[in-house]
Amino acid sequence: EGGFMELEQILDATRRRLADILQIPLQDLRSGEILDLFDRRAKTARTATEQAFRYANVATRYAMSREAHDAHQEGREPQLTHNPFQILVLERKWRSTSQMEADYQRRGSRNPMGEEDGTLARFLIALWQRRQHNLDGADFLLLTLLCGTRISELPGLCWRDRLTDEEARTLPWVDLDRRWI
Repeated sequence: EGGFMELEQILDATRRRLADILQIPLQDLRSGEILDLFDRRAKTARTATEQAFRYANVATRYAMSREAHDAHQEGREPQLTHNPFQILVLERKWRSTSQMEADYQRRGSRNPMGEEDGTLARFLIALWQRRQHNLDGADFLLLTLLCGTRISELPGLCWRDRLTDEEARTLPWVDLDRRWI
């Protein structure tokens, strides 16, 4: 349930960032409108803006693929043939990894997965040493990190062998024998 709430929050935030263009049909959306909105939003929230526009780009690619498939099945030409968000790629609006690292350094924030300062390595060493004092807590944090999940997403996990097939369709579970989460 927590994962769905987070997804709704992400979608709401994305809709807010794209609100100025959401009512415009994709076929009518002009590159200038996209670039203008991107630049205005990026001034105050660069990473969130990049994320929102990447979502729009991916969603549009998906819609184009579905439209091409449907058009083929119906023996017609696709109505959606161009992804207007590709202008962001053409104009190189999205930062590269090295540009993001430079921005982190300029702002004084850090990337905890960055190799340059050894933060991740130090964290893993400390976590492993902490296991002798709090095995469950340390293993929980390690599992969270290795699965790439948020801390709120793992507490609801159940053992698969304790669930009915019906429950397993709707509840998150772990099966150590099959190595599946």
